[in-house]
Amino acid sequence: MPRTETFTLYKKRKEALATTRIGHIEKEYDLITDEVDENGVRVIRMKPKVSTELAKLRNELADKIMEKLDETGKMFRKLLLDTLNDYGEASIRRMHRRVVLGIAPIKATKGCFEIIIGDGRKKSSDTIRIRE
Repeated sequence: MPRTETFTLYKKRKEALATTRIGHIEKEYDLITDEVDENGVRVIRMKPKVSTELAKLRNELADKIMEKLDETGKMFRKLLLDTLNDYGEASIRRMHRRVVLGIAPIKATKGCFEIIIGDGRKKSSDTIRIRE
């Protein structure tokens, strides 16, 4: 059985995301061209992004969040990294910058199932919902 991927293309953005059925972002792509020929066939050329830097940012973000919450559990770290796989590159970079530089406060709610970066009442805050 061939493996299928679900792609999400964004208007006015030059990137695409490939996700699994669960919703995890597996790969990110840069859009090279997006053209429609005279027969109405749409041809999209994409180039995979290198994800080693993004994985490093996710690990640093998870470590810093755990440090700020005084959390030391290995299972919590695994759940947090699993949840961070649902976020695209722009979101990870934004949260990383805010957490690592100490721009925004971090707090946990609902028995540590939600992590709020920022005020929580403002649009600029991020909420990470840990799967139960």
